[in-house]
Amino acid sequence: MKETAELDAAGQDARALGQLLVHEMEPVRTKKRPEELESKLHIFFYRTTVLRELADVHRWFPKMLFQVLRNVPSRPRTTKAKLADFTERDAVITGRAMTMLMLSNAIPDAAVDEMRLFGGAGLSVFDIISDVYMIVVFLGSEETRGVAHVNIACVALSLLMQLLIVWIVNRKRSWRRIAREMMYVVTFTKPGIDAARVAAGNEIDDVATLSPLIELTFSKGIEMVCESIPAAIIQTRALILSKERSTLALVSIIISCCTTGFAAATMWYDFDTSPEKRKEHPRLIGATPDDSRGAFFVVLVVSGALQVVAKSFSSALLFVARPNYFLAYASS
Repeated sequence: MKETAELDAAGQDARALGQLLVHEMEPVRTKKRPEELESKLHIFFYRTTVLRELADVHRWFPKMLFQVLRNVPSRPRTTKAKLADFTERDAVITGRAMTMLMLSNAIPDAAVDEMRLFGGAGLSVFDIISDVYMIVVFLGSEETRGVAHVNIACVALSLLMQLLIVWIVNRKRSWRRIAREMMYVVTFTKPGIDAARVAAGNEIDDVATLSPLIELTFSKGIEMVCESIPAAIIQTRALILSKERSTLALVSIIISCCTTGFAAATMWYDFDTSPEKRKEHPRLIGATPDDSRGAFFVVLVVSGALQVVAKSFSSALLFVARPNYFLAYASS
């Protein structure tokens, strides 16, 4: 590692040091065990000449950096102390203020993985809950009972296909592991589990037949094709033909469209930001900018969801007006 005086003026060394720091701290950046992060950060400072010299002069700096790396929002507070007079208390306040500043700046890039994790899992759960609710509503009417049966078939087909993927991926593992992975599927938490594995950088091992990224892509694709898209079109058609239009039915349609948009954005984002894929196909993969990735991901989700909304309503209208032309349009 270079001495402080040898750092280049353009900031390339400082940027490389920051990237190395984030990479080293990522495995222990958890809100539940902050003491592990603080301990590893202390070791990193001790082993790095530049940071060790900086900490000797400004002993409060590791405390501030620790708060920034934790990325835990808190009530905004200010300090009037000058930088030369900083204490550890001032450093903690400043570090937490930086967290709030990053959160207020659109979507921080560091939060993209958490957004994908909790957003994807949450949308999947809400999607299945809304679908189950609409199935119950449709079963209560003789006119819409057939719609309920089609929705049930879509959900069942999605589950069966995802269970098949789980078996293909884990067939060389123990039955206990296979049962656990299948439990994730039937409890509709599989998208969140897969997103967490991809975000953690898990690679394919000697036992699995597919990497977590490929498994996530297949699962999301199955959920879109077998459940979210058909449910959106079927429920939109039922809403158009219904004499009494329920607000909850419209909410269910919107949730299905958002789930589809989020799933498509997640699959594209995971492939486009994968270092391995960028090395393999540098001309095809790499459209996502290295900065402002959070805002870029939000644009992907919104544009995808809006496209699904337009496609669902146009397909439903065509299904009502000219059923014979529906399949040709839906496959276009």
